[in-house]
Amino acid sequence: MSQEKVDKYKKEKAKRKKAAKKARTKEYLSIVVAAAIGVAIVGYIGYSAYDSLTGAANRQAETSSVTTQVDTDAISEYMTNLYAES
Repeated sequence: MSQEKVDKYKKEKAKRKKAAKKARTKEYLSIVVAAAIGVAIVGYIGYSAYDSLTGAANRQAETSSVTTQVDTDAISEYMTNLYAES
């Protein structure tokens, strides 16, 4: 019975290193994933704030600076000819 306990303890001790290494790897991986998610969230918030501030200014500048030229010479000539014939 005593030898069985010793063998069992040796097996558990051998597995203990692997289990500890696996636990450390898992913990490290979870920290890396959490940090990546945090950076992504902060980056998205920063980009959204920057885009909303600069995007509104750019849209306002675009709408106020748009000009359109229309050539109304043909319409004016047509109207002049209509009144001349009458």
